[in-house]
Amino acid sequence: MNDDVIIADYIDSGLVKLPDEKHTIHRWTIHSGAAVRRGETVALAVLNTTRGSSNGALTYSTTSAAAATMDAAQPAASKGHRRPMKRSRPVPGAAPGATFLASDPRLRTTEAPAAVSIETVPILATTDGILRIIEEATRNASLVVGRIEPCTHPTVLGKLCAVCGQTVTNDARTVSAPPNDTLVKENGSNENHNSESSTMTRMTVSGGLTVSISHEESIRMAQEDAQRMLKLGKLSLVLDLDHTLVHATNDIRAAEHLDQEDVRSILLPMTEEAVGGPPFAMHDNNSQQSKPLMQHFIKFRPHLKAFFERLQSHYEFGVYTAGTRNYAEQVCLVIARFLVGAKYDDIHLLDLRHRIFSMEHDLHLRQGQDEMDDDAKHDLVSIDGEIQPTQEDNVIDDGREAPKSKKRKVTFGEPAAELKSDHATEDRLAELRAEITEAERMETLAQEMRQKIFGSRVVSRTDVGDLGRDVKCLKRIFPCGGAMAVVVDDREDVWARAQGVIFADRPGEPPDNLLLVRPYHWDTFDGFADVNNAAGVDLSNFGDKQARHRSELDLQLLWTCNALVRLHEEYYNRVEAHQEATVPQILAEMRQRVLSQAHIVLSGLVPLLHQQRIDSDKQPRPAVVRYVESLGATHQTILDTSTTHVIASKDGTDKIISARRLPGCFVVKPSWLMECVWSLTRRNEQAHLLGPPPTDRHVELQNQEIKGHRTEAYTGASSSSSSDEEDDDLAAELAKEMSEK
Repeated sequence: MNDDVIIADYIDSGLVKLPDEKHTIHRWTIHSGAAVRRGETVALAVLNTTRGSSNGALTYSTTSAAAATMDAAQPAASKGHRRPMKRSRPVPGAAPGATFLASDPRLRTTEAPAAVSIETVPILATTDGILRIIEEATRNASLVVGRIEPCTHPTVLGKLCAVCGQTVTNDARTVSAPPNDTLVKENGSNENHNSESSTMTRMTVSGGLTVSISHEESIRMAQEDAQRMLKLGKLSLVLDLDHTLVHATNDIRAAEHLDQEDVRSILLPMTEEAVGGPPFAMHDNNSQQSKPLMQHFIKFRPHLKAFFERLQSHYEFGVYTAGTRNYAEQVCLVIARFLVGAKYDDIHLLDLRHRIFSMEHDLHLRQGQDEMDDDAKHDLVSIDGEIQPTQEDNVIDDGREAPKSKKRKVTFGEPAAELKSDHATEDRLAELRAEITEAERMETLAQEMRQKIFGSRVVSRTDVGDLGRDVKCLKRIFPCGGAMAVVVDDREDVWARAQGVIFADRPGEPPDNLLLVRPYHWDTFDGFADVNNAAGVDLSNFGDKQARHRSELDLQLLWTCNALVRLHEEYYNRVEAHQEATVPQILAEMRQRVLSQAHIVLSGLVPLLHQQRIDSDKQPRPAVVRYVESLGATHQTILDTSTTHVIASKDGTDKIISARRLPGCFVVKPSWLMECVWSLTRRNEQAHLLGPPPTDRHVELQNQEIKGHRTEAYTGASSSSSSDEEDDDLAAELAKEMSEK
């Protein structure tokens, strides 16, 4: 090889060129798209005279001595692999045209022939970057065969670029536009609304690893993901676990209900603050220490199986939970077991394997005891270990039989009576082995189902610890906001606390692609400690302490399933019609149609100190006001002839008495509004009436005095100040309850 290295003469900054027209590329040492460093060899060039074929392969003259040397070198080069068929080869020094078979003895040499030397010129990189090779078919008369582009550091792990491996400073992380102001449509295009520079976006990928990605990389990932989802005909569905799909506790009293099909258990490492559950010891081979485990109990929400079976063909499921990663993985697995019908959990599998091991041990000891009893008839062992004489040894020399000594038998181990258990039988052991075989088969199906449903799309609190315990950010899994994603959660405050929330009407409010559900509490677990964070706020019982939702009649997952099916259908109808479609936009429109003809007055639900935020665009609205307006209803502060509903926390106030004088005006509890929010449908008011039903709006008013003084009655001018104070006290109580959550 020639030691002369040509760099500056034929490579400009960022361009890879041949030395001259007499050289051509022999081979590339770095593939296109790989990162290269300055001074690294990217290709080897050879003289054009050694290139004879049109397809670019190197050929050599067959009449030269070098050709004969190369042919002679063939057997040595292919020593590790011999061709199955014999072929003729030229022999060095033989007459021209003479050929011999490869097995001819004259081809065998004791000295290895010299290898053919090809003179090459290395082409080195003059800068750091990404190598882009120009295909030979697209090259022009120029000597440029490639280029080296500077690395934009699209993905940064810690302080190192995941592409080129260089250390990335904060200054190098600035990009042209923030992902917050970018909307990726279903066709892969994007709209930029801000050209100011911003820092890179943090994203949590498979396995809980958090990396930083550039704006351009986030757009590219969003486009690829959108195209993939369109080909599958699906949307992304992000699910919460606790109080959304399951109710979990570590209270040992919950073990009494494990006989129910929808109650399962998992084993998690015990933390210092964990109390209330039975510990189990598991041996860790790495640390040679025992890690105590605690049993947790999981109650599935009603209709969970129908929920997954109905939506599996429409959505790609993911999990975003406030629990730890170990907890999230275990819950996903028990959900998969429930879906495939596997009845054994971890603790039951461990118990079954232990029973089989113990029974095999007992049977082995019993078999050994029986064999020892048989041997003792011929060769008894005394206590001191001496061998007792056999029957032949008991004969004295004179022919007389020696007196027999008392036989003593020693039992090693436990007494035979204790070893022989009625349960330890070969038939019972065969049954247990068949049972564990079937259980392991179902466990394999559950593992496959878990991978099919959730894959690696699981994000836990420990993966995004920098956000805080009660904060969830959709940009961590969808850097561009999730234009094709919908979230199902019982808490909306955790999503509203994230910085830079996309698709929200006001700052501090949750995104539009959040489907709120009723917090799930199983009545049997009432009073048991929850595993993770608290559940969301349930306003359906506010002001009515005696009212209680019966968990066994819970229909929330059926409501949510129906809304998600409608969302999927409407989204892809717009895609087929080549209309712009995003999940947050469609969900917002679906909400607006729920109570589009309603005019609602709230009584005792909005504190006076929060009423000023209703008309402010820079502050989040009170939750109940946001619910009313997001469902398409008109929020009114005073009663008039157009009022259709009064939602009140308690009965008997002057405002409610005035509302009952309005024909067709429903006075309902907050539970009616919340069920409309949770189901995205208008619920029947009759089940949520506060007091008697309203009179027919089409019946003419008989009381002319009420008609003449309607304005005064509606505005509450005759109401006492004490009534307004009571309403404000209830509203303040509601605000305090929501803030505590």
